[in-house]
Amino acid sequence: MTLPRVSKGMVQTSIGGIGYLECSAAIEGESNETAILCFHSSPRSSDEYLEVLPLLASSGRGGRRVVALDNPGYGFSENPNRSITTDDVADAFVEAADALGITGFVAIGSLMGNFACVSLASRYPGRVKACICANLFHYPPKKEPATASSQGSDGKPVPDPFELKEDGSHLLELHNKRSQWLDPELNFRVLQTEISYLTNRRARYANGIYIQDLSQYDFESSASLVECPVLCIRGDEFISFFDAIGLGGTKQFESGVGLLRPDVEVRALSGEKSTLNMINQIPDEFASACSEYLESKNI
Repeated sequence: MTLPRVSKGMVQTSIGGIGYLECSAAIEGESNETAILCFHSSPRSSDEYLEVLPLLASSGRGGRRVVALDNPGYGFSENPNRSITTDDVADAFVEAADALGITGFVAIGSLMGNFACVSLASRYPGRVKACICANLFHYPPKKEPATASSQGSDGKPVPDPFELKEDGSHLLELHNKRSQWLDPELNFRVLQTEISYLTNRRARYANGIYIQDLSQYDFESSASLVECPVLCIRGDEFISFFDAIGLGGTKQFESGVGLLRPDVEVRALSGEKSTLNMINQIPDEFASACSEYLESKNI
């Protein structure tokens, strides 16, 4: 079977250009009218879905249209033209969907991308037919007010914390972060997207433009408004890793799932590649889990 090709583009929104990867195997007159929109983790980009896009596009009745969007300041997307909240990001994704002629859609997220899913499902219930949350992590909320960002006490922009070193060792440090579970080729791709993200972030911070910290997002209130079916896909190695480094992967995953009840299902993917990068590493298993769930819901 020949898989459909992946193309890329950009659409303009009120907060700046949004880049995307798109793949479609839709057969005219037979395709599933419900598209799939995919939202990546941080500091990744739409590249997180590169392998899985053709697999998802080839699923369903007559094929689907699948689009992976880059968050503002990530991947192909431009930096936002102002400080923004998580809901602002989700609204920009709706603008992008409108520009692409997409109305009803399934929202798929990974880590950070799950917050876009919840924001969209809670505020655009007529458009979101289902959510699939990969490696859901319910960040413990901070006590700061839920704003996009803040400046320093002196009113000046907060400097970016990432330190550039004269000998270039900061690049090696980025590479080594994931080398224990990523092969060199994928690690190189991840490194490329992280450098792009950090470059954009440094430019934003210098101009006093910030994106809301996820711990400031009111996940609880938004989750309580989600009425569509939800599948939470858990990577066992992701959970183990987050537990091992003290981030409470098991606790925060279960907390997030609990907030999304009652219409939520959980599926675990196991094996050494069920990491936080599992969508790239085990695309066939991930696509199958998504497709089987959507078929079970007749979506």
